[in-house]
Amino acid sequence: MATQNDGNYTLQLVECAKQYAKWTLQDGNNLQMYLNILSNFSEYTLNNQLLVMAYKPDAVMIKGWYEWPELGVSINENATVIQIIEPVVLDNGGKDFQVKYMADVKDTNAQYQIPVPDKLTALEALLTDRKHDVMVVDEIKKGVRAMYMPNDKSIHVKRSSQVKPDEFFTAIAAEMVHAEFGESSEGVYKRASNQLTAIGTAYALGKKYGMETENISFANLPEKYTKMSEKTSMNELEKIRANFLTIDRNIQKALEQIKQREVNGHAR
Repeated sequence: MATQNDGNYTLQLVECAKQYAKWTLQDGNNLQMYLNILSNFSEYTLNNQLLVMAYKPDAVMIKGWYEWPELGVSINENATVIQIIEPVVLDNGGKDFQVKYMADVKDTNAQYQIPVPDKLTALEALLTDRKHDVMVVDEIKKGVRAMYMPNDKSIHVKRSSQVKPDEFFTAIAAEMVHAEFGESSEGVYKRASNQLTAIGTAYALGKKYGMETENISFANLPEKYTKMSEKTSMNELEKIRANFLTIDRNIQKALEQIKQREVNGHAR
């Protein structure tokens, strides 16, 4: 079981992904499920993330059906077959798409452990490579940990010695999204229009970097999301994915810098 080149079947999978995009925004639990997939499979396209969620929502690491045996790993007899879409180069030099069959590591005999950076290191990385100033203030607004301020184009963070790095991480990540939208907005910036994107991005980043996310809730999604078409739902999820990728790439870059700095320090 490897790949399938039936173009019609590939289109069926694309349609399936669109349906799942709409389903994702019907309920907060569905959205949270997608965000968990995003945190584990950020390198995948939105279509493929939705397909992974459709077939195995608790997947953590997938490889091709024949790739696992090449690594000396056997796939369980009752394993879930995950179907995704991959690009291929044709003999004439053209490009097309085909279906690829995958299996999750939890459906194999492989021993696995997903590495998670130290929380304080991840927070440092989040703050290292950023476009917007972060200012520590004594008070912002009751119950608010951080907030983007359009007037001075900075992110204000409430001073506290008792807050876990988890809360700082997700709060600042969300405000980084607001800052991006605020910079490109014309006139008065309206937070509400991008709140779901900001919170969704922060949640997925928090999950990827081992932060506690229990304080983030997607219950009672606004009605406008539950009534969105498949196309609009895809656009909304793509906004979350795009913002996630932007911040995640900056974090990864900063983590490499931190690692190199530590190596240089030990070498002295």
